[in-house]
Amino acid sequence: MKLLTTAKATRAAIRKIMPRRIAVAYVGAQWRDYVVPKGVEEIIVSPTLGSNPYAIRDLMRALGDDKVHFLDALHAKIYVGAKAAVVGSCNLSQNGMGDGGREEVAIELTDAATLRALEKTFARYKMMAQTQYRTRNAKETALEKLTKKWHIAVARDLVGDERQVPTLTDYRVEPGKPTIHIVWYIVDDMTWNLKAVRAAIPDIDKEPDDYFSNHMSFLEEDPVKDGDWILCWHAKRNGLPRTQRGDMAEWMYVHRVIPGGKDDEQYTKVAAETAKLKKPGEPFALNAATTKAIQKVLAARTFPVLLSHKNDVWPLAPADEVVPAFLTAVQKEMRAARRTPKKKARKGLKRAG
Repeated sequence: MKLLTTAKATRAAIRKIMPRRIAVAYVGAQWRDYVVPKGVEEIIVSPTLGSNPYAIRDLMRALGDDKVHFLDALHAKIYVGAKAAVVGSCNLSQNGMGDGGREEVAIELTDAATLRALEKTFARYKMMAQTQYRTRNAKETALEKLTKKWHIAVARDLVGDERQVPTLTDYRVEPGKPTIHIVWYIVDDMTWNLKAVRAAIPDIDKEPDDYFSNHMSFLEEDPVKDGDWILCWHAKRNGLPRTQRGDMAEWMYVHRVIPGGKDDEQYTKVAAETAKLKKPGEPFALNAATTKAIQKVLAARTFPVLLSHKNDVWPLAPADEVVPAFLTAVQKEMRAARRTPKKKARKGLKRAG
């Protein structure tokens, strides 16, 4: 038995034993810094706040969905290799390993009887996990709930957003389960309903236009909520995005939803972002390749529900229904553009004179 009291010692021990089976309460974005993915056969995690939902998705991509098990009540931290194991307070994250400044302790074990007992313990946890989450859809639902809680916790500075923003091609699209809203907008001169704003945000200390860094108006029945992401663009008369500035699309995070926040005949509910609160990393990066692909798919008009329609009332729910299909189409366009070889510029010929 070896006592591990420093982050360096714990990291070294876990890397050395090459854990095949891991059971930890929480997993963080830097999990690959501590274990080698190809050596891990199975892992059990708790899909509750404390775990990074994007790290869990990364685990599922690396190991396979069926090798990542969910157990809500899990609080153990067990790393079991072929000839040794590490047990202690170390979650599979920077904080859990002590790299975040916290004091953690663990024990490296090599006793054969103890290793067999840990294997049985892991098997028991796995059985409990498979009973609690019987299907892939059940795990996806849990991840969606965790992602929403994670976003809100980051915005309130309760957890740090430690992940790298992925590209859209790495973003996992789940058919029928949109995690973001896609919305066009036009610039309007509607006035604020100050009474509604103050009722929703009693501690507001500025005029709404100064307090909010970005906001958008919706129908009262539109399903937009605190913690949602909105992918939006300024629409032209033909419904397609304006592209003159080169920043065709942008993200808006919904810190607050204010029912009746605007004085308007139709679009009275306000979704707003404020610089006063933090926001999590975007679902995926809006780089040049992504915005170009979005523009191309929209221009094909195969998703007319996402485009503006003159002066017609535009509800959000029908647009939400096509979000997964639209994002999948944009991903395909990005991959196709990647495979298409770029044409070489032809050299000009100098004419003899």
